[in-house]
Amino acid sequence: MLNPLSKETAVMRASLLYGGLESIAYNQNRKRKSLKFYEFGKTYIKPAKEDYNETRGLAIWLTGDDQPESWQQDLEATDFFGLKETIESILIRLGIVKYKVQACDDVRFTSAMELVRGKNQLVVFGELNHKELEKLGVKEAVFYAEFNWDLVLKYLGHQPIQYLSLIHI
Repeated sequence: MLNPLSKETAVMRASLLYGGLESIAYNQNRKRKSLKFYEFGKTYIKPAKEDYNETRGLAIWLTGDDQPESWQQDLEATDFFGLKETIESILIRLGIVKYKVQACDDVRFTSAMELVRGKNQLVVFGELNHKELEKLGVKEAVFYAEFNWDLVLKYLGHQPIQYLSLIHI
């Protein structure tokens, strides 16, 4: 970019991943272990012989313990299935229930899955590999999901609006 506001904004990002990992590293260095972050943002990809494509996305990062410690339940670490549950609850809340879950090869993850509808990837998620975490000094396992928000909006279920009469007491 010709006139960036700061060095962080001098390039157009291709993924939302690293901004969240920086925040996780910052918090872990200050003894905050259990973290749950999300970010809506834009990413830019330049296919061969084409202009840049701007895509809106939603990213989710989970690390540490799933719930705060209490006398009612034991500590449980955040895991792959907790992230999957979060993703599916977002899609159900939006009315998107038709999709297929399948394994995918994404080098950022130790194991990755994707939710697809037709040939379109709605979400990719999994546990990030140690090479990605070491780039920013993250010490704990991180579970990450990246939604293609433009596609999510395209497949939004249209819920009928119900009007209820107001009763004055």
